[in-house]
Amino acid sequence: MGNESPVKVFAGIDVSKQRLDVCVVPSGKTLGVGNDQAGIVEVIDLLRALGVALVVIEATGRYERRVTSELLNAGIRVAVVNPRQARDFARATGKLAKTDAIDAKVLAQFAALGPVTASALVAELPELGRLNRQQIAALAGVAPMNCDSGQMRGKRAIRGGRASVRTALYMGAFCAAKYNPVIKAFFGRLIAERKPFKVAITAAMRKLLTILNAMVKNNQQWKENLCLKNA
Repeated sequence: MGNESPVKVFAGIDVSKQRLDVCVVPSGKTLGVGNDQAGIVEVIDLLRALGVALVVIEATGRYERRVTSELLNAGIRVAVVNPRQARDFARATGKLAKTDAIDAKVLAQFAALGPVTASALVAELPELGRLNRQQIAALAGVAPMNCDSGQMRGKRAIRGGRASVRTALYMGAFCAAKYNPVIKAFFGRLIAERKPFKVAITAAMRKLLTILNAMVKNNQQWKENLCLKNA
């Protein structure tokens, strides 16, 4: 019992001109306050009390600046994300409705990366490490499918597979594209080649899955040179 790791806590804050809506996971605790100094102090007190590891805030253009600055000054880790990325994640998790409370929860789930991804892949993709790279990509629904007929050659697209696995991979790849040297370089090259964001992130998802599949198959821990070889 004494060796159990503490559960990491994450939070999302939906920001508008007048209001801050906070959601904390995994507890589900919420808070709604004014977007002013008193409200920000209340938010900081809550996040400190709960030991939040990371807060995700959606960029609004200006309304998030004050709360972001105050949180950073209070020593709380904050990531400000592009609204498009947050909405892509929401759609991937099946949350099509849009309210301040729902947005705050989506952002909190967005903040929860490594543990959620690992747990989801273990639970939802038991075939990991038992199939080849093409098979595991198809099973997860991140393998490009042909859309050709006769002389027509359509765009390659992904379809089918397990939605819960794709959701986990999306979050893992999004984080890896920022912090993992292998995925970051791969994703950056695609963006530099002017590939659309969705194309680049899907390719990063597939590459991440391929690496993880090889690691499990060979009982290996992360090593950059091995990951480059297996990718």
